Amino acid sequence: ICIYGEEPATVEKFEKLMEVTDLVMLDIKEMDEEKHRELTGRSNKNILAMADKMNEMGKELPRFLLMENVTNILSKPHAADFGDWKATLENLGYYNKIYRLNAQNFGIPQKRERAYMISILCKNNAETIEQVEKYFEEHNLEKDEKTTGKYMAQITEKRVRARLDQYSMLSALLGNYISAGENLDENTFSELAEKIPNEDGVIKAFELAPEGIVTDIYPKEGNEGAFGLDMLQEHERKKDAALAKETGEYTLGGPYQLKQGGTGALLFKPVYRTDDSGESSFWGFVLQVIDWDRFMSDINLQSLSEADFSYKIWSYDRSSGDKVILAQSQDDMPENSLTIECEIPNNTWYFDIIPSEGWSPRSYWIMCIVISYVFSLLIATVFYLISSKK
Repeated sequence: ICIYGEEPATVEKFEKLMEVTDLVMLDIKEMDEEKHRELTGRSNKNILAMADKMNEMGKELPRFLLMENVTNILSKPHAADFGDWKATLENLGYYNKIYRLNAQNFGIPQKRERAYMISILCKNNAETIEQVEKYFEEHNLEKDEKTTGKYMAQITEKRVRARLDQYSMLSALLGNYISAGENLDENTFSELAEKIPNEDGVIKAFELAPEGIVTDIYPKEGNEGAFGLDMLQEHERKKDAALAKETGEYTLGGPYQLKQGGTGALLFKPVYRTDDSGESSFWGFVLQVIDWDRFMSDINLQSLSEADFSYKIWSYDRSSGDKVILAQSQDDMPENSLTIECEIPNNTWYFDIIPSEGWSPRSYWIMCIVISYVFSLLIATVFYLISSKK
């Protein structure tokens, strides 16, 4: 934070500061001083004087500027002041592109329309200006629905990656405990599992399976049927278990008919131990049993049906390669559905979705936005389940 004033001592300090400064951000509410004072209670003279001083010092102008403001800045009462600001930037050699964009069209679950001005330093070079104009024509954020869908996907991916990075920082609590050679007895396992957040009840049970055989379960009550189950031999689970063991990666398998009753998925965490000679060997699995119905409810697919959309989530069977339906709103899906790939731990799910009455050009791209948001919740939920036991 820099407080600027025109006193000689202040100017001297400011000049020294600017010698080691790469980025300056000016927070100015109004170009007109009286309007600025009405809005903030203070003059804007120091802010403008600071900008003039930087210009006098010959500081290199940034190549790109981004202005964000309420859309009212584009209205008639503010047109003159905003025009002065654009003209100032143009005189400095900038090319300005103005947008009115709504956050809900770019992966943000909020209706928030704002005015944006992207300014690119072209230094009045005709060839550079032509290239910039061509780029904006081909990437019109307001009118090009394909570009909007592309940005939506990128933003969603970044959000999922950010959440995944956050979860991965939580360390694999149970797995690391075992990998470190500690004795995770029944009491210690229960105490640790009890502390893992599970308020929504999606996680039906936590299990330890040394050499693939389930020996400890939390909670025991209602899950007794899973004791002694050999994950590497049981026909429905062995493909997923073997994949987790071979790759050393988290693997989501299922849904299965659970031995303790009901339908669920299993999240396999393979655990390895290193002996004194540095050799690594397979210890077994730390498992989460996921209540399938609650998991499906948690990602709120019902809201799509209520909005008159049909959907189907499916994957491929690891053994036969046949398509396996994981969830669907109806048996017969309309043709020409939109398919989105969802990378889950050591597998891929596919999400087909289409309006019940078929696509219209506009609804197709609106659904790109809806799907990206819903799938961000889906993937985040999956990786939350991973991080829960870390």
